Amino acid sequence: MKLKTIINKCSPQTKIINPLNFFVKGISFHSNEVRDNFIFAAVKGDSNHGLDFINDFLNYKNIAVVLSKREEIPKDFKNRNSITFIKVTDVRLFVSKVCEIIFRNSIKQKIAITGTNGKTSISYYVNQIWEKKNIDGASIGTLGIKYKKKININSKLTTPDVVNNHKLLKRLSELGCKKVIFEASSIGLDQERLSPIKFDIVGFTNLTNDHLDYHKTMKNYKLAKSLLFTDYIKKKTIAVINADSRFSNFFLELCRKNNLEIFDYGKKASFLKIKSIKRVNNIFEVKIFYKKKDIQF
Repeated sequence: MKLKTIINKCSPQTKIINPLNFFVKGISFHSNEVRDNFIFAAVKGDSNHGLDFINDFLNYKNIAVVLSKREEIPKDFKNRNSITFIKVTDVRLFVSKVCEIIFRNSIKQKIAITGTNGKTSISYYVNQIWEKKNIDGASIGTLGIKYKKKININSKLTTPDVVNNHKLLKRLSELGCKKVIFEASSIGLDQERLSPIKFDIVGFTNLTNDHLDYHKTMKNYKLAKSLLFTDYIKKKTIAVINADSRFSNFFLELCRKNNLEIFDYGKKASFLKIKSIKRVNNIFEVKIFYKKKDIQF
């Protein structure tokens, strides 16, 4: 697809310097991945800024650099005809919309689970259930990408960056995958790595002290998690909430405010109430209350 068409589909609120209209072959946040006909997203990292690396593109043709409207283009590059600069309000959000356009997928159901603990276990169990029911499903998270035996990639991030997420969805879609469950980390949500996906089901496990080197306060950490229930939902999204977390009321209220259908679980839950779990020799005896019935297994 041509660059001009992509820009118009993403946002009219852009400022274009040195406009080019080439066929886009790829997009990246990493300068070493950029080639001819690429879009490069220039964002600030822990120690460097993407704009520090645009000298690397001098030998390439047809490059588009996306940067924040608050940032200045280096003087030496303002009049270089081989580089288009696209100034936007939110670089990560703009890039996510570009990815949705150039890496289309037809996956029918998308699920995301967030919380300090339990994300990996739940995504893995859900994927196992899909396998038992002969449903083509995949999980993306700490254990890598699991889809049958066709993809098994270890990842350094619980939630991969937005470009890789959309590439993965496209690839999974081409392989016939019908459902995907993501582990949605607080940092991934804060950095819009799952944008602009709207999930069919979102889940919350719990919240304990973690990642405060990044978020600084528990309030910020909680708000980052809450983005899954505000920015990544649609009209008929279902929310699955652990009722026993000390933060469950916050998430339940957020779900009600956004008119989400709620399935809660736990000892304090109303949808699936856990009455008792006790060990008997080498098995667990579990009693739950579900659909107005006591069930024991």
